[in-house]
Amino acid sequence: MLVVAYAVPLVMLVVLGGLVLRSHYSHNFFYFLAILLDLIAIGVITAGKAPNYLFVVLFCAVLVALLVVCLLLVRDGDLLFTTYWAWLARLLAAAATIWWVCAILLTI
Repeated sequence: MLVVAYAVPLVMLVVLGGLVLRSHYSHNFFYFLAILLDLIAIGVITAGKAPNYLFVVLFCAVLVALLVVCLLLVRDGDLLFTTYWAWLARLLAAAATIWWVCAILLTI
């Protein structure tokens, strides 16, 4: 199960990177799928050594979402949901990937 937690998010990130580079992929589905796979992998990887790490990551994800709202409200003056979901998907995908790598390094 641990090998799957290492491999599946990596494969998803390669697929997502290929979509973005090849066709300027702008839909949010694969970004949120990558985030979900990263969070599941973080839960599996850190279950034994640091069980609270997943909750710290989820708390940070909420903070990222609130910061995106604040940035969009300051910049645009209103909350456009299409812009919000696009920003949130990309920022959380990058953050979840960093947290996944940190979870791997934490358990080594």
